[in-house]
Amino acid sequence: MSHNSSGGLAPYISEYTTGFSEAGAGKSLVIKGSLLGLSAVVDIPAALGVETARTFETGATAGTLTITLTVESYLNGKWGIY
Repeated sequence: MSHNSSGGLAPYISEYTTGFSEAGAGKSLVIKGSLLGLSAVVDIPAALGVETARTFETGATAGTLTITLTVESYLNGKWGIY
């Protein structure tokens, strides 16, 4: 993930969604940290799904970027994010 392609500071990620338990629409990938924003670049593999929306909430010391996805079908019952 890149916050500023011009060589600025990279975001600090303190917490994030580690997996999805089922496929379908309206699943949330939540990323918490500092130096985040709506324009943060998040690479989502096509095999995982398609981004449908994103929101950003600012807190006192960090923000929360929520990316809504349609998660594709998958094997073994769970998609992990590593």
